Amino acid sequence: MRKRNLPETMICPGTGTVLRRDVRPFTFSYKGVTRTVDLPGYYPDGEGESVHIGEDMAPTDAALAEMKAIADGPAAAAGE
Repeated sequence: MRKRNLPETMICPGTGTVLRRDVRPFTFSYKGVTRTVDLPGYYPDGEGESVHIGEDMAPTDAALAEMKAIADGPAAAAGE
């Protein structure tokens, strides 16, 4: 799949704040298994609401599948 050229900034639909394209660490847990991934997206300066589009969530999808395999067994991660 060809990577899209995304604009460097966008306006947050919820707050009206200017968001800039960046990659930040994102930590989440599933049934006691925790992972930190580098999550691309549009972020404000400092803390606040972020926006993720297109393939931005791919790192979390992959980590969640791994976490489900650990917590629930391989069949659960495959959706069986």
